[in-house]
Amino acid sequence: MDIGTLIHNRRIELDLTLEEVGNFVGVSKSTVKKWEDGFISNMRRDKIASLAKILHINPVSLINGELVLQNQNNDFFLSAHEKQLVIAYRQQLPAAQAMIDKMLDLTDTQEEISAKEA
Repeated sequence: MDIGTLIHNRRIELDLTLEEVGNFVGVSKSTVKKWEDGFISNMRRDKIASLAKILHINPVSLINGELVLQNQNNDFFLSAHEKQLVIAYRQQLPAAQAMIDKMLDLTDTQEEISAKEA
């Protein structure tokens, strides 16, 4: 995947604005937009690290264009197969998600999970 597209897609998935990403990384929103559009292809290491952190991805993703998700605590990564499973799960209707949850013996409902995260 193109690195600019990867940056753009993750920013949109996380509902982040150009300005929010720029402020976190320490660059202007126009710089973030230039990264997304491919006008700036080389980034300093400190910017790669910050950008990866806000996008919750492995910094290597910003070098090779292969998306590897990373949680906020940076203690695990999702494999390509795990990512496909998450995407497929999110595309299901709530009834299908409930069936999958039951099959996997996941007892917490989405409401309970949301309450725990709050």
